Amino acid sequence: MADNTQINPGTGGDVISTDDLGAGVKVQRVKIQYGGDGSATDVSSSTPLPVTIIGNVLASGAATSAKQDTGNASVASIDSKAPALGQALAASSVPVVLPAAQLTALTPPASVGVNNFPATQPVSATSLPLPAGAATSAAQTAAQTSLSSIDTKTPALGQALAAASVPVVLTAAQITTLTPPAAITGFATAANQTTMDGHITDGTQQTKLTDGTNTANVLKSDGTAAGQNAQLTAPNFLSVAFTTTTAQAVGSTDVGNYSWVSVHQTSVAPVLPKRSKSRTITSTGSVLA
Repeated sequence: MADNTQINPGTGGDVISTDDLGAGVKVQRVKIQYGGDGSATDVSSSTPLPVTIIGNVLASGAATSAKQDTGNASVASIDSKAPALGQALAASSVPVVLPAAQLTALTPPASVGVNNFPATQPVSATSLPLPAGAATSAAQTAAQTSLSSIDTKTPALGQALAAASVPVVLTAAQITTLTPPAAITGFATAANQTTMDGHITDGTQQTKLTDGTNTANVLKSDGTAAGQNAQLTAPNFLSVAFTTTTAQAVGSTDVGNYSWVSVHQTSVAPVLPKRSKSRTITSTGSVLA
């Protein structure tokens, strides 16, 4: 039977779209529309049926976007775990396990020819990885500290005392006998004191005696009575010797700085044999005659 149904078959009328389910049963086909009072809009791909979701039920094991904690944590850390594109060292690469069927011997490329040697070849490198243990010039802090203090630890060139010299340890193979320099001329020995005033052995050396404050001069006597001078004799006493034929003292000496004084008188034959000799010594203080 036909799906559609004729209204008023005898007199004619509209044909209604129906679906024949069999056994004389038909179901009217209904076109879905939407709209308010007084309007009807057919549902189509260009005018879909508006739907408002009041609530939904999650399937077993499903999760909302706000509760995918494990997935969110993995996505957040993917930047730090995925290496940058390009060639890199093994420690900075993603490990990949290849089965034996995929491992093949690599054929090295053919030699690269450069025709403009010996000209300088341009090389462009944005960044290069450092090998293990290497450092950039900005990070060599230990070396820079040592270099900045080298001036204060390196002595000046030239001969210096041991305290101002750099210690050096020589092995036995490096130590050799030193050849002494030529004999030094002009130095003084016990037998060569020619630059001094006189010699000790011939009695012509000139010396001044002092007690630390006062200096005693040894004067030359001219042999006359008026020229008789005092002679300083150790240890700390004054000896005055003179010869005169007069009856009075021929000289005076200040003996205040001496512990004791000895006066020696040499008698001579009197002018008149019949007169007796007269010896008179006048002194101030204590005198040992």
